[in-house]
Amino acid sequence: MKRRLPMVLVFLFSAIFLVINSFQSFQPSSDLPSIESIKLDYSWQIINSTTWQLHKEAKDDLKHTKQIIASADKIQYQNDSKVSDLTAPFIIQQEVDRVVFITSQTGRSEQENIVSLFGGVVIESVDLSANAVKTLTSESVVYNNLLQTLSSNQRTTVQQPG
Repeated sequence: MKRRLPMVLVFLFSAIFLVINSFQSFQPSSDLPSIESIKLDYSWQIINSTTWQLHKEAKDDLKHTKQIIASADKIQYQNDSKVSDLTAPFIIQQEVDRVVFITSQTGRSEQENIVSLFGGVVIESVDLSANAVKTLTSESVVYNNLLQTLSSNQRTTVQQPG
């Protein structure tokens, strides 16, 4: 009997628990805050990214080779509007006789044709054949790829040799 008593008690408590549990209804409390889906301002993002693009205008002709290396702490892209927001972009554009370094605190690319840079914008152009450096500094610049123009509505300083 001593061996059966624990088994009988376990069975009895299980049956009682099952009966009590079946009479309870599990309704969520209306006092709890509702969970809403998080709406993001971007379709995707990438952290600590570096991309490299090689352009060759003439086949097997290294004289016309140009490469672009773009790096950013964070890139957030919106598919519908085709807008990229950049944090700490750093761009290197290298040609055979010239290298351009571009840095800023933030940036934005719109429709893949307009690039805006904000906060401590520095553009350095190094002429490798003349060993000369031109430096442009501003708080904001806008580059239009279709028109091939660079503009700014902020004070802009250009330093060049000579």
